[in-house]
Amino acid sequence: MTPSAQIVLMMTVLGLVVAAAVIDWRSRRIPNLLTLGGMLAGLALQAGFNGLDGTQAALGGWAVGFALLIPGYALGQTGAGDVKLMASAGIFLGPATTLVAGLSSILVGALAALLIALFGRGANPWGRYGNMLRCLLATGKAAYVPPQAGEVMALSFPYAVAIAAGTVLALYWSLM
Repeated sequence: MTPSAQIVLMMTVLGLVVAAAVIDWRSRRIPNLLTLGGMLAGLALQAGFNGLDGTQAALGGWAVGFALLIPGYALGQTGAGDVKLMASAGIFLGPATTLVAGLSSILVGALAALLIALFGRGANPWGRYGNMLRCLLATGKAAYVPPQAGEVMALSFPYAVAIAAGTVLALYWSLM
């Protein structure tokens, strides 16, 4: 791949994930038009710059991005827009960089959740966690107690921000 093609792919995926992060931050939604447009643009750019190899890299990146976040969606921890955004970014990044971006996004999201739990405004979740732990230790069975209204863990987190951060980290590492 030529350096100019690589720059175009990098700048386009950065624009995609930053736009999604801003929209998600404001509305807690990632528009389908943005993710679908990103997928089509990425596929066209990959195919145009790299032919069949680019198309294969795009599809592999899509599959890795999808596979990394679909379990979180299945467990109700992320939204469908987050899955589509990571898959869309994967089209630009290819499979290997998408793996780094996705794992980095998961780590950033986990760190954000921890910081929100420790320092967020709202009712403290630690008593609820203690009750779940006591139940597990006493009965040997896990019990889930959902967060109460007003508890900090009941708040939604704009996960596109974590995806954008993970993508930036992956691109940085890919240039090293």
